Amino acid sequence: MIKNNRKIKVEFLLPGMLKKLIKVSAVGLTMSLLLVSVAFADTYSANLTIDLSNPDVNLTILAGSTANSLTVQTSHIAVVIPASSSFTVTSASRDLSVEDLSVQASRNTTCDSSNLAKVVITTGTAIETINIRPTSAQCSFVSGGGGGGGGGGATPATPATPATPATPGETPATPATPATPATPPAGAHSNGTLVNDNGTIYLIQNGKKLGFRNEQEYLSHGYKFSQAVTASATDKALTAEAFVAKAMEGTLVLDLVDGKTVYMIGTGGTKRGFTSASVFTQLGYNFAKLPKINLSDYPAGSPVGDAALAHPDGALVLDGKTVWWIRGNTRQGFQSEAVFNTYGFSFGKTVKANVADKALSEGALVKFRDGTLVKDGATYYLVSDGKKLMFTSSADLTARGYKTSNAINASLSAYASGGNVQ
Repeated sequence: MIKNNRKIKVEFLLPGMLKKLIKVSAVGLTMSLLLVSVAFADTYSANLTIDLSNPDVNLTILAGSTANSLTVQTSHIAVVIPASSSFTVTSASRDLSVEDLSVQASRNTTCDSSNLAKVVITTGTAIETINIRPTSAQCSFVSGGGGGGGGGGATPATPATPATPATPGETPATPATPATPATPPAGAHSNGTLVNDNGTIYLIQNGKKLGFRNEQEYLSHGYKFSQAVTASATDKALTAEAFVAKAMEGTLVLDLVDGKTVYMIGTGGTKRGFTSASVFTQLGYNFAKLPKINLSDYPAGSPVGDAALAHPDGALVLDGKTVWWIRGNTRQGFQSEAVFNTYGFSFGKTVKANVADKALSEGALVKFRDGTLVKDGATYYLVSDGKKLMFTSSADLTARGYKTSNAINASLSAYASGGNVQ
């Protein structure tokens, strides 16, 4: 957790989270920039999502899987599974192939009614070293058929054809409609509000309170200590999230574990290394003033290895006078400079857009960040869950712990009304 007097109080909210040893491959330059392998010789206590880049597919290793080591490549994962063990991987967007499986091991491949592909590898008396790779096809559910075909291991599996690399800028699949966030109970502050509980700061989100482990991770989200309001009794009684907020997607971080490896924080709190210093600098990044964070429990994402591809998710790129936020294989613009500022961004964090960035399809415009105080004319509002909640007066605003000095002047005419602040 983080205290507003800038002294850190740490409360771990990480039951069952992985803390694994990292193997770092140095490139012999000023900074080592490549993370390719995780070694743990243990059983996963929680699901772990791996973000591949070629193709852009997420693989999820399910809790209960056992492995001696895991190596993340751009197109697949390589895993060493001990004898008499099992290892399970799922993919929601692609079918999966298993390469180099010996006759002593078996696999069970399924595809459920939601087109979720699952591969379960079960080893015999020997250690197995295999590659698991997403194919170019999506699994197709067949009622009553199991979708994939198991195997007793009598015949080695035939590797599937590797997936065709995604074309930079291709239109991504339509995302699922997000669930409606839970509304905090009466007496609690609205979603998006930062609250101070006797020196410990939480973010009210989805009707729960989300903590921060340290100052650097807190500041990476662009938050200020002055934004936090005094927590109410109802805020304090809210259920705490089972995890803490990690560094914001797109943040460049110097890992405190070795003091020399630089990562970009990716989707889902992954850490993505760079295959060389030249790729890092060609993308427009530099080593100055990087926050230092212990990334030992951040899951490994695929390394960034080609400066000709679009910038990683979370990057801010400048095309002429327009700033784009790279997210989900799209480029998203901001409704205004005021919106840009509410995320704690600065133009100094932008890098020059490359050809691949410009070829990405345009996503939805970025709106004011939840928790933003806005004065529209003579009326004060709080943006929460993408809607505008109205304060009945400036006195109503201050009575709830907010500060009029934190409000920005802007029009919210394009925002749906969520009623009054409760």
